[in-house]
Amino acid sequence: MTTLTSQKTTTEPYFLQSDQWVTAWLAANTVNHFAYKIEVCDGNVAISGWLLQYPYVFGKSFFLLSKGPIFSDPSNPKSDALLVQFFQKMKELATSHQAVFLKWEPGLESTTHLELHLQPQAWLTQFYPQNQIVFPASRIQFLATIVLDILNVSPESTASIDPTNISQLGLFYEQNSSFWKQRNSNVQRYTKKALQQNWAISTEKTVENFEAFWQVHQQTSVNQGFASYPKSYYLALFQQECSRIIIVSDPENTPQSVWFGVSIGNSLVYLYGGNTEYSKSHFGQYLSHLVAITMAKNEQKHVYDLGGWHAGEGYSKFKENYHGTIVQWSDPVDVIFQPFVYGFVRFLQSIRSLFRKR
Repeated sequence: MTTLTSQKTTTEPYFLQSDQWVTAWLAANTVNHFAYKIEVCDGNVAISGWLLQYPYVFGKSFFLLSKGPIFSDPSNPKSDALLVQFFQKMKELATSHQAVFLKWEPGLESTTHLELHLQPQAWLTQFYPQNQIVFPASRIQFLATIVLDILNVSPESTASIDPTNISQLGLFYEQNSSFWKQRNSNVQRYTKKALQQNWAISTEKTVENFEAFWQVHQQTSVNQGFASYPKSYYLALFQQECSRIIIVSDPENTPQSVWFGVSIGNSLVYLYGGNTEYSKSHFGQYLSHLVAITMAKNEQKHVYDLGGWHAGEGYSKFKENYHGTIVQWSDPVDVIFQPFVYGFVRFLQSIRSLFRKR
C-alpha cells in the first residue's frame, strides 16, 4: 500500500536535509561543491532548506533542493507567505551563481501543502515561466522509501537489548511476535534461521569495521551491478556522529553481511549494505535488519526506515517483504535558467543513450 503522508514529524527533516548530511557531503566532495542554507522566519514560524551546488558542464553549475523545504509549523497561516519568500530567495541564489538550472526533489512534510508537493509544476509557475520548467525531470535521489513503525515494539525505554548478543536478539524477537507476524512469512522464517547460525556481530564505529563495510559493499556492487560512491564519501559520512554500522561475521570472523545507516530525529535510516554468498545462504541480511531494529528501539526511535525503494527492483522486493509503509515523494522538477546550455546537454545525453542501446 502506498501512502502520501510520512510518519516523520514536521520538525524532523529527512536525513538529506540535516546538517550532519550536508557536512558529510561537503567533506566528501571538496572540489566545486558548495552548500547554502536558506531560512525565512516570522516569529517562531520558519521555513528552511539546504541547497547543494554541483559542478556541471563548461565550468558551470546547477543547484539541488532535495526533500525540502522544511516547515517548522505548516498549519500556521504565516507559512504561506514564508513559502513565497523562500522560493524567491532560492531563485535569487541560483541566478546570482549563474546556475544552469535548479533541480527540486520535493519532500512531503504536511498535508497542508499537498498541492505544493503533488503539483509542483503548477505551483512553480508563480515564479517562473512555463517554458522554464521541466516536469518530470530525472532524479538524483530515491523518490520513495519504506518505513516500519516501531513505536510499540518492546522493550520499553527503561530496558535495552544488546544488539550484538544472539541470545538477547532471539529474546527480542520472541517478545515481539505480534510485530513480526505483520511481516512476510519468509522474513519471519529466515530471521529465525539467522538466529540459529553461529554469527558474530559488531556495531562499533572502528576503522576495522569501516574497512569491512567497504570491502563487502564494493564486492556486492560488482556482483549485482549497481553503482557505488567513492570511498571518501562513505568515510565522511561514517565520521559523523549520526552514522551507525553493523558487521555480521562468520565463525572465522570474516565479514559476510554489512549495514550502514544514520540516526536522524525519530528515525534510524538504512542507507547502504552488502552481502556475500555465504551471508545469503545463512540469512545474514535478515540478521542485520533485526540488529538495526533493536538498535533503533534502544535509541527510542519511532521509525525504522529501510531506505530507497523503486518498484520492480530486486532490492525493493526484499524490503517489501517487511510489509512497511511506502512513503512516496513527488517527481523532480528542473527550473531552467540557461535554456541553451540545458538543451544542448540533454541533446548530447540523448545521443549517448541512443548509442548505448545499439
